[in-house]
Amino acid sequence: MFTIGLFLLNYAMFSFGFIERDRVEWLIVANLFTLVTNFFPIWGLLFFMEKHLGSDAIANLNSFLRRNIYLGVNAVIILLSLCGLAGTSGYLVRYYYIEPLVYRLSEASSGFGAITLLVMVLVISSFGLLVVNIFRIIVSLFKHPDKEDREEGIGTGFLIPRFYYVYMTLFTLIILFVGVIGLLETLGMSIPGLGLRLTEASVFLTGK
Repeated sequence: MFTIGLFLLNYAMFSFGFIERDRVEWLIVANLFTLVTNFFPIWGLLFFMEKHLGSDAIANLNSFLRRNIYLGVNAVIILLSLCGLAGTSGYLVRYYYIEPLVYRLSEASSGFGAITLLVMVLVISSFGLLVVNIFRIIVSLFKHPDKEDREEGIGTGFLIPRFYYVYMTLFTLIILFVGVIGLLETLGMSIPGLGLRLTEASVFLTGK
């Protein structure tokens, strides 16, 4: 649902002149990339735990980082990417939603209109709600299980297959690789030998 909301936000920003057509297509591809590399690994982990514990409650993740440091660290990196942490792939998506707003505000010498304010509220509220919910999950990863959870055996009694270690590691490396390159590009640095710029708005356009 969040991804669908971002697609609608893309076209709203395009309609009101905040971004160009090529950036719309870039954001669509970038959001799909985020869906695959950020949402799917966490969803896969939650799905596995739900299958074994019979519940999809966030409480299933209580103290997960303490019980499985390796997967826990990977999960934290992926979740921080969803929040837009610099140096992760999620940062690029957040950057190209916020940068047009900052530019529009800097160009408004006598204030800004209702449209700019509306889009700003939509962007801030969308990502703000996402960040709040993501941090709830991160806190759960560090949290000690309470008495009720221990009595019910939440987070215990099963082994996570090796496949999940490979799965989480792969996507974590992709997130960091793309994130570091993208961060350097937004800082005006070029990556020798790469052959393209990930942040170039027209990089995904057909025939480009």
